Amino acid sequence: MTSNADFTETAESLIAEGRVDEAKALLDERLVAIPASWSWLVDRGVEREIAFWSEAEYEAYRAYFGPRLATGLQVTWVGPSYPKACFLAAGIAAQSGRTDDATVFVERGLALEPDHPQLLLRLAALRDTDGRTAEALALADSAASARSWSPREDTAAARDAATRYRLRLAAPASPAGIDAPNTSGPKRTPTFATFDDDGPGSGDGLLSRFVGRLESTTARILVVVAGFTTVVLFVVLLMAIFRTPPDVARVERFRDSLESYLALANTEPAPTRPYRRGKVVVLDLGSRQVDPITHLLAPAIRAESPADVGTIVIVQWLPEYQNAYYSARGQALAGAYVTNAHLAIVDATTGKRVGIKTIRGESPPETVARSASGREGEYGPRPISAVVDYVQSLPIFDADGDSIPVAGSSGDPGRPVLEDELSDVAFRSVVLDGEGRVTERPSGKARVFRELLPGGPSFEMVAVPAGSYRMGLADDDVTFDEFCRPGHEVAVPAFYLARTEVTRDLWRAVAALPRISRDLPVEPPGPSDGLLPVTSVSWADANEFCLRLEKATGRPYRLPTEAEWEYACLGGGAGPYATGAAIDATYSNVRVDPEDPESAKGPFRGKPTPVGSLGVANRFGLYDIDGNVAEWCADTFHVNYVGAPADGSAWTTGSSDTKRVLRGGAFDVHWTDASARKRFGFDPMVRYAICGMRIALSAPPQTGVTNP
Repeated sequence: MTSNADFTETAESLIAEGRVDEAKALLDERLVAIPASWSWLVDRGVEREIAFWSEAEYEAYRAYFGPRLATGLQVTWVGPSYPKACFLAAGIAAQSGRTDDATVFVERGLALEPDHPQLLLRLAALRDTDGRTAEALALADSAASARSWSPREDTAAARDAATRYRLRLAAPASPAGIDAPNTSGPKRTPTFATFDDDGPGSGDGLLSRFVGRLESTTARILVVVAGFTTVVLFVVLLMAIFRTPPDVARVERFRDSLESYLALANTEPAPTRPYRRGKVVVLDLGSRQVDPITHLLAPAIRAESPADVGTIVIVQWLPEYQNAYYSARGQALAGAYVTNAHLAIVDATTGKRVGIKTIRGESPPETVARSASGREGEYGPRPISAVVDYVQSLPIFDADGDSIPVAGSSGDPGRPVLEDELSDVAFRSVVLDGEGRVTERPSGKARVFRELLPGGPSFEMVAVPAGSYRMGLADDDVTFDEFCRPGHEVAVPAFYLARTEVTRDLWRAVAALPRISRDLPVEPPGPSDGLLPVTSVSWADANEFCLRLEKATGRPYRLPTEAEWEYACLGGGAGPYATGAAIDATYSNVRVDPEDPESAKGPFRGKPTPVGSLGVANRFGLYDIDGNVAEWCADTFHVNYVGAPADGSAWTTGSSDTKRVLRGGAFDVHWTDASARKRFGFDPMVRYAICGMRIALSAPPQTGVTNP
């Protein structure tokens, strides 16, 4: 093998050093001179010359084609890789907001190397930025299966991206104030409605062109003036009908407190999720004034003076480049920007930031009815209504605690589980080898108790024995991203975990119980079959469900911790799946692709199945823990395991992120995401169609399961 240093390596080094302009100049110069006959692969039968991107790609290729290499196939790594140069140029363009140029570079790279995962993924990201998420999903799926010999990290990144896009497409309409997927439709090419370019020959002569231009300009000016007059009259009429008191007095009353409030924008976050205490004032970080948005809040929560303030919302209105406006001749005239709202929610009593939130603004108009002269860009409307709705939807602070009550956090063991409530329940498992073949069909017995709701349905809780295991990935495992590292030993105390996911019947019964801190939909979206798992459940919904269940039963039901969930899913085994070294959709309801030779085996159902209906439990006697619906955990999301607790407890401190952990595969999520170690973080208020829940109980079991 020979590896020739080439200009792409120099460009990468320049980018890493922050010398982006030099890298751009180098890439532009070399991309102009691509030989017409250049190919990333020259195959002469017994000898191949390949323009690999990296050492990892070279090693992956040699590992995959190892048997052929042993018989005499010669592989030479040559340079430069022009598709990689296109990839780097696209990255520079995208970072500077030139998404159109970035797309051109990526498509040029794909013309040279049509199946490279990183090019496909970059094009997917650009499509997603334009709101074309369905196309982004198709590209990410292609990237995941484009090359059977791709480096594992490339394949994992593609599958992760496909999962994110699939989740966005599967999400129902977001509740007010929750980040919605960017589904603004196909990419637009807006044009200026006036004073656009005229190409040569656009008229019969100088005089006719002048008269035509004069008449057109006069007409357009009249239209603009008439339109402006109409808008002014309409606004005046609205103000007369819906007249609101001026906000000047409120601004003046807050003047002396503004600087002390604004200083809290970047304070350390409190270990909790966003909540609202008392009345609210909204401040604009840019103007450093009371934002007029304050006046749009409901009077019951709107602060009129500093003495009323319980919550401070500091908003920063930031533009995000979307695309450009072009003349009829294709000249870029101005940028089109979305105006996003970045919020910091601060508890005025403690001076702590209790949450952060970004709300995407609306797209700018497709046409601009005035000259582009001196114009830098057109900005979409601020998402004012969405900000107001989000602030008003925040859970109310619990005056009896430090924050919104979290199920199971009181420390009260509640009503104990008695020995005579426990019984042995038989179950059957399967164990798969790395090729997906069934190597064992063991049976076992779980210690189970049944909880009967007053006047409602019952559910079963499995006694999970105490044990230690290695949580996360080994240092040399490149299966997933850094979210799953570093691997670390965890000792999990004995606990109870629901035998199945929460069903729609059980949800209906608990949602009908008295409210604790928030309302619950008695009938969430989805089919009405009561034995199906409940779906479209947010973390906040799941927490409220547990709080109501605790009050009804006297037992502190809660969501499992992330360490408990992974330990329970593995069932005491090594994994990575609940079924052993592989997963099969015959026994786990996950997304597979029968046309992909690398896919897990089994049928793709595309919808939830009644809990336990596949007939196979894991080694602890738990059903559907690796599929059907994904399940919320109690922990806040951290980007890695540095500093994670080793005692199996919920990790709710040390993160500035308000996301909560979601675990397990689901009926419409790629089969690789059903790994016991795979983890995601999502806003605690989102209600995706694949999100369900499973409940836990901290009371220590008297006896454990009989492991097969």
